[in-house]
Amino acid sequence: MAPESFEAKATIDGRTDIYALGAVAYFLLTGTHVFDGKTVAEVASRHLNESPEPPSSRLGSQTNFQLEEFVLLCLAKDPKRRPDSAHEALDLVRSIEMGEWTTRDAQEWWQTFGFAVADGREKFGTKDMESQSTVGFLDSQATITLGMDRKSSFLEGDGGSS
Repeated sequence: MAPESFEAKATIDGRTDIYALGAVAYFLLTGTHVFDGKTVAEVASRHLNESPEPPSSRLGSQTNFQLEEFVLLCLAKDPKRRPDSAHEALDLVRSIEMGEWTTRDAQEWWQTFGFAVADGREKFGTKDMESQSTVGFLDSQATITLGMDRKSSFLEGDGGSS
């Protein structure tokens, strides 16, 4: 949740959703949540008061600088520093120079981070390795499907798709 959500400010708007987009992107890049804690209050406090560790630091390896910059921009504490809308966020993403994401890249991601995803699913009572979520922004909507081909297993290295 975005910092302003914890404070119940009247300024909650589409930029709050942009923060959530940044958190999802952070997880997809690192396989970890932006902030962890022993309690919900600890996690909320960290979202309110701490700056996220850059994904490249968390991973201990270089990531695409432009992508990392975008994710950290989405996770800005001050909503005024985030993209104003989903359209602006999309324009920024389209401007990032990235290589093609291949099936092999997806397989490597699942090999590296699949256990964290599976552990999270078991913790919340769902073992299904695919989920679909519709994310509504104030000015647009997107459907995101995350998971693996049901015949594949990240445990066996058969790959996956995102």
